[in-house]
Amino acid sequence: MSVQTDRSINRRHFDAIEIAPRADILALQEKRLLEQVEYVLERSPVTRELWSAKGVGAQDIRSTADFKANAPFLNKDILRLYRERHDDPLCGVLCRDFDEISNIGTSSGTSGDPTVFTERWNDPGEWVLGPRAMWELGLRPGVLICDIQFVMRSIGRRWFHELGAISMQFNHDASDLPRLAEWCLKYRPTWFFHLSSPLIYGFAQLEKEQGLDVADVFSSFDAAIYGGEPMGRTARALVERWGVPVYEFTSLGDCGTGWECRERNGFHAWEDLVLFEVLDPVTNEPVPSGGRGEMVITSLTDRTDPLIRFRSDDFVEWTEEKCGCGRTHARY
Repeated sequence: MSVQTDRSINRRHFDAIEIAPRADILALQEKRLLEQVEYVLERSPVTRELWSAKGVGAQDIRSTADFKANAPFLNKDILRLYRERHDDPLCGVLCRDFDEISNIGTSSGTSGDPTVFTERWNDPGEWVLGPRAMWELGLRPGVLICDIQFVMRSIGRRWFHELGAISMQFNHDASDLPRLAEWCLKYRPTWFFHLSSPLIYGFAQLEKEQGLDVADVFSSFDAAIYGGEPMGRTARALVERWGVPVYEFTSLGDCGTGWECRERNGFHAWEDLVLFEVLDPVTNEPVPSGGRGEMVITSLTDRTDPLIRFRSDDFVEWTEEKCGCGRTHARY
């Protein structure tokens, strides 16, 4: 299956909001934001504690402008302190009864202790990854996918089931690469999720020590999705030499993920699912389109463990210009 998306054939996971005028996106965003603020302040103890200390309540938020002017910032230190004071591994963000949770996973812990995430299988709007990006890159019902995921985020297989793809499952470990290579050569899957630097260097070692033809292993793929960290120059040189069709995804402020599309000109931030802000880290003033600042994210559709005005510590360049793929949401 080519990664060229033919939306006239099947629009199952294409949403008109992806290419809507920005005024429509922002109107929907504001509606969801006001609903989310009220919902979270009723249920999230850490958010309620933070807002109360700042003297701000739901009654003070009547628009997106009000939110940007009055809503206090949440950050990782606030979450960690809450966790320590209350012996709560979920840091006070859980907004549902525990018996409603389908899965508990964690981050990799690159900036300290791993962050614990809770997820529900039956709420696609809450998933850390979503079908939209995969659909645009050509994932379709019946497509055979090399499914290589961290156990700590194992709910990912629910996404592929939702899309109707067929998973060949492997451990995200270099020790499983010989089996993975054998199956790729035998069954010729067309999607790879997900590639990381340990796997790239593992393939390079097999190439050097066992003469594995890595270019042949990847020759059937329409898309290999890379994530977990920025790709370094050495790893990028390797995948380019092997002819791997790589598309990257990255964090959207712990409220989801941003994905490259076929244009490869930035990560898409779905602004109907999050309020995406880029702020000057010193003044907290908004950085205009084309500028660089700290990404601050508010989840609009996650009703399980939503983060409200979360300072990501990630510095990004961003634009609200329409993408060549037709999407009208922000890119970073």
